[in-house]
Amino acid sequence: MDTYYKNITQTLSYFGKNWEKPYYITSNDSITNFLETPFKTDFFIVAICLQGTLKVSVNGVKNTFKKNQIFTGTPASIIQFEEASDDFKMNILFFDKFYLFKYFSDTNLIFKLEYFRNHDDCVFPMDEQHAETILIMFQYLSKVAEKDSPYQNEIIKSTIFALLFHLAEIYLNHTEDRIKITKTATGIYPKFKELIQVYLPEEKSLDFYAGELCVSTKYLIELIKKEKNTTPRHIIDEQLAQEAGLLLSDSNMTINEIADHLQFSSTASFTRFFKRLTGTTPSAYQKQSNTEL
Repeated sequence: MDTYYKNITQTLSYFGKNWEKPYYITSNDSITNFLETPFKTDFFIVAICLQGTLKVSVNGVKNTFKKNQIFTGTPASIIQFEEASDDFKMNILFFDKFYLFKYFSDTNLIFKLEYFRNHDDCVFPMDEQHAETILIMFQYLSKVAEKDSPYQNEIIKSTIFALLFHLAEIYLNHTEDRIKITKTATGIYPKFKELIQVYLPEEKSLDFYAGELCVSTKYLIELIKKEKNTTPRHIIDEQLAQEAGLLLSDSNMTINEIADHLQFSSTASFTRFFKRLTGTTPSAYQKQSNTEL
């Protein structure tokens, strides 16, 4: 049913690359064609921009990816590439969500890295010195991946882990330099977004998420309003509308099946919800998406 997920092989096929391995590493790669519709990843992404700009939306949050910035994505992220400058170049690393897990006792370690947890902060800057270090690590990974050796997998995995933790240190410096609204609110919001990624569409009620966060529903509303000037209900609805849009544009499911999959009480209820969030009906959206393919 979840045909709207894209694994590494499917994603790279859109870039004209035939690839079957659980990782993909490149350096100085110029991307000239992008998926025009949103897609949901089934893998981790780490990229560094070398030059130019790329406008990208992740889980509905728009970012501009520029030189010496890092872009990260996690499994279940909804990504849409919107516009790249003619001179855009980046180094990129994809790796399957299970690629590193069986070699480490804490299988959730990667998900605990703050830049993977905070979906609204998936693009962050580096200074020149850090950028140079990260570029060297990408180049080393690319070189190892190109040459078969008895320990190739082990070298790649250990280097990816070193890269991830080096980025964690850079991200920590980045977040320490930012102005935070309150310590409590800053901790609640990323966790709230993380829970939505895990539990939608099964759980849609604010009471459920407030309970998971060990706060009252009223307090959750106040925190989100203070930090993001919106409501948790609106955030949930936007995420659900994005999921619906993906299914309408990138699956063979009927509108009735999508309404059932997203656990709406009826197709009519789903139609009203989708039109309220997007300004168009599911059938019109699906027809337009099919026309653009």
